[in-house]
Amino acid sequence: MKLSKQLGISLLALAAVAFALAAWLGYWNLSSPCSAQAPPGTKVGNATPVSLAELRKCDEQGVPLLIDQMVTVEGVALIDTGKWHNAANYFAIAGPAESTSLVDWARGDISRERLLGALVYLPGTTVPHVSAGDLVQVTGKVSIKGYTTDYGTTVIMPSSSEQIVIIEHNSDVIQNLKGTPLLTDPTFAEAEPLEGQLVTVEGRLFGYDDEGITQGFWIDGSRDGNIEDAEGMMQVKFYNYHGIDISHLGFGSYAIVTGVLVQGQDFPPYHSGYYIRPTVQELVTEDPARKIVSREAEMKAAKIRYEILDPVHMSKKGIYQLSTMASSTHYPFLDQIHPHWKPDGSGLVFTMGKLKSARSTLENTETNIFLMNFAGGNEYSQLTFDKSPKAFPRWSPDSSRIAYAAMENPDDLLGKWDIWVQDLSDDSEPMRITDELSYDTYPSWSPDGKSLVFQSDRSGNWDIWRVDLDHGGARNSIQLTRSLADDGCPDWAPDGSRIAFQSDRNSNRFNIWVMPADNLDNPAACEENALCLTETLSGDSVCPRWSKDGARVTFMSNHFGTWDIWMADIDTGDLWRVTDLDGDEKYP
Repeated sequence: MKLSKQLGISLLALAAVAFALAAWLGYWNLSSPCSAQAPPGTKVGNATPVSLAELRKCDEQGVPLLIDQMVTVEGVALIDTGKWHNAANYFAIAGPAESTSLVDWARGDISRERLLGALVYLPGTTVPHVSAGDLVQVTGKVSIKGYTTDYGTTVIMPSSSEQIVIIEHNSDVIQNLKGTPLLTDPTFAEAEPLEGQLVTVEGRLFGYDDEGITQGFWIDGSRDGNIEDAEGMMQVKFYNYHGIDISHLGFGSYAIVTGVLVQGQDFPPYHSGYYIRPTVQELVTEDPARKIVSREAEMKAAKIRYEILDPVHMSKKGIYQLSTMASSTHYPFLDQIHPHWKPDGSGLVFTMGKLKSARSTLENTETNIFLMNFAGGNEYSQLTFDKSPKAFPRWSPDSSRIAYAAMENPDDLLGKWDIWVQDLSDDSEPMRITDELSYDTYPSWSPDGKSLVFQSDRSGNWDIWRVDLDHGGARNSIQLTRSLADDGCPDWAPDGSRIAFQSDRNSNRFNIWVMPADNLDNPAACEENALCLTETLSGDSVCPRWSKDGARVTFMSNHFGTWDIWMADIDTGDLWRVTDLDGDEKYP
């Protein structure tokens, strides 16, 4: 009994000594299981030790040559764990380009050293906690796709916390690292060597956002020297849990930011899409003396980005391309442009929008209104810049106004659309014409410019409605059709005598109809005398438009399977196909 008791006491004593020794080792930062480091140049498991220069070599697509290989690399951490992601170990490292002792490098003169950087991303854990200035050794698979929005930058993907080893805490080397000056529209050759390390950008601030989870702004410090045109900008982005306060900044500030250069490119080639992830509050500053505020510049910052290409003509088919607009970003254009000729034939009004992406962008991808002028060459101008989607713009007969449909609030659960009119003779705000809890779209002017017809579902199905514009604020819409079918897409004849529209009355497909409009005070009589123009066609015939002389109606039909432009002669009833290309031709 005594022997057992003495043995127990001895074991407790040994445990106490071991505990004290472990605590002493941890206090003095000596070797322990959680900070053990393999000697430089040796393998860690099946990983190959590489220098940052070897890690960062890439092909012409911007893809690392070591992609998918297991490597071990060392560097100094540039950001604390938890700042870039609150549920992952996500940080950046920088260090000497060539293989050397990281500790010796950190204690030497690094002012003239060539540095390189990379990202580290371990999802699902924030262990071990890495602090800016820590010297670390990281083992993992080489990838180009780490965190969801950061595609294109070389990243090491450890598979466990044990593959992130802290060699030394709180190295003073972080104080000596400076951001490399960089333009906000760098070339691939300029930006690629700086990925994953500190850079400094400065210029005019646009797109300020301090609400929500993702916050930040855009900076124009482009190579052309014009920092007021919102061209060639770079985004500064962080999350609200980072703790960075930008309340001292605002639209028009002259901002100076040092942070890690990261690439956010969806697919190869990985040559663009660079942005800045800030590291600390002190490196997000401004020059108050250079601040300006310009509403015009703010609107330009949100414009849709595009470039003009050479038109392609198909003269054998009698088709001539007026213009070719191509997206100059990675967001492709939508195909619903809804063009409408200016009454004198000198230009067009149309809508243009882009497919949206989850990726953050300053560009307003919502559909907005554009003007195209053919006088002296094709000149383009964007008329609206807000984030309210728009559709079906129509010139007024005297070309002084444009009517269109718009959803004022894209986040509105009811999703209501209204008819608006923009006066082009002054800088006044657009005027709302309808304001119902319904979809009011597809406006068309009366020849005298005093009324509009449009389609609305306010009665439970689509019908044609009319609204007079000269009644001040008391605009009461009048329902012109009451069929249980869907009637829509009205177009007023140039002489005002008839209205063409599409309807699926009398069939399970849409046809083009024409009804008299000489007595709209008695809409029932007008509807009773409606005439179908396309009953001999199969498929759907929609979106009618009158010819300038009122003798014909053009429309789109899928009679042959794809959408083509067709025409109907009002007097003879003759129908003929205008286009016969392989694809779809829409919205005459």
